Amino acid sequence: MSTNDNSTEAFRSLKKRAVLGLLVWLALLALGGAFVSGAFRAGPASGYAAGMYLEGLFVSLFGLLALVALDVFNPGDAGRRLPVIMVWGALLAALLGGVGGIFSGAAGDGLPEGLQALSFLCLDVVLVALAVALCFRAAALRRVWAWAAVLATLAALAATIMGGIANWIAAFGDWPRAIVGGYAAFAGLQWPQWLGNLTAASGHVTAAALLALAVATTCAAFGPDREGGALTKAGLWLMAAGTLATALIYLVGGFSVAQPPILFQGGPGGLNGLAGGDLVGGLGVVLGGTLALVGLGIERRPDAVHRWGAALLVVLALVTVVGVGYYIQLHESLYGMGALAAPAAAADAVYTWFSQDFAYVLAPALLAAMLVLKLFVADGARRRMTQTVLLSGMLVVFLAGMFWLAVAQTGSRLPLAVGVIGALVLCAGVVLAVRAVAGRAGAPGAVSD
Repeated sequence: MSTNDNSTEAFRSLKKRAVLGLLVWLALLALGGAFVSGAFRAGPASGYAAGMYLEGLFVSLFGLLALVALDVFNPGDAGRRLPVIMVWGALLAALLGGVGGIFSGAAGDGLPEGLQALSFLCLDVVLVALAVALCFRAAALRRVWAWAAVLATLAALAATIMGGIANWIAAFGDWPRAIVGGYAAFAGLQWPQWLGNLTAASGHVTAAALLALAVATTCAAFGPDREGGALTKAGLWLMAAGTLATALIYLVGGFSVAQPPILFQGGPGGLNGLAGGDLVGGLGVVLGGTLALVGLGIERRPDAVHRWGAALLVVLALVTVVGVGYYIQLHESLYGMGALAAPAAAADAVYTWFSQDFAYVLAPALLAAMLVLKLFVADGARRRMTQTVLLSGMLVVFLAGMFWLAVAQTGSRLPLAVGVIGALVLCAGVVLAVRAVAGRAGAPGAVSD
């Protein structure tokens, strides 16, 4: 075996260990999140510490997805030097972001905020490297999923830049005044208002980019050079347009006084209405991703559990974000945005954390986990069993969340019991996934049924 072959095998082993490590780290952060901003915790997932913790989770998930996307799209010689940069960058970003989120307490905690600012810088390096590699691959493939992945990566880069600036302002306030206060004055903002705009914009773009990258990579994992069905292509084009529009809307919102308009306003004082950014993200990214994965499901490809399971995940996210979310926004006089005086305030509080944790964290995380299984587990039966367990747990958690939303005003604890069962099934699926990846696996991209 040549020296080059030895180095290639050594890097594959390193990449597998990195992916496995990120998978375990994400599972640990998710378990810890049950005590910070996790599903089925009383009250909405809010507060500075919860937001910082969630940032650490997002950074780690982006790192994992970036490594998976690089494997799936395989830029070859064009990206020869990029994989090593991405592996170490993703690991460092996940470690710094997670630790910063764990120890964050309140705004002004310099060390945790500094760690998360560094994690954003590391993730920026990873995302730039991935964008470069994907651009080379997209130009060669001429497939919509490759360009959708490029746009998702660039949107993620925009989100991390806004998040990094927000972390800096949260840690150091109006310093240096000539830059922070100077830009805020130029844009007609007070610097605390600028912080709020950046934080909100970064969160919206992060959620859209994460789901879009997971969907595009899933479509490519079944053959990046294949033609694909009409429904898959249409869904991906819609998702790509939605990703681009969402990023542009919130870049403007993050750096100026202009904010997405409220559409279809009505009710007392115009309280009811649909946020324009949410409309673009829901109907563009989530609906587009749903169409793409349903189209993938009906293709005559192997791994039906993976294809239809991915479609199921995004359908559940669509129901959560578009079906329930839009209804609540159009009836805020009833739900009151969590205000305790509102008739259905408890249901709105439940929806706040459920939409965040389920649609924007769990769904893309499971899409990533299923991709890891496809790439690193050659045993088709073992892969399908693990994916089935993960999907079963996700479905139970979804049903529990919808049940809790319906009976939130009654104080019933039955949804909590159902949700705990779903969470335990998910934990079992994660354990199976870690064991499968840690065991003997085929080369990246190997699939056997």
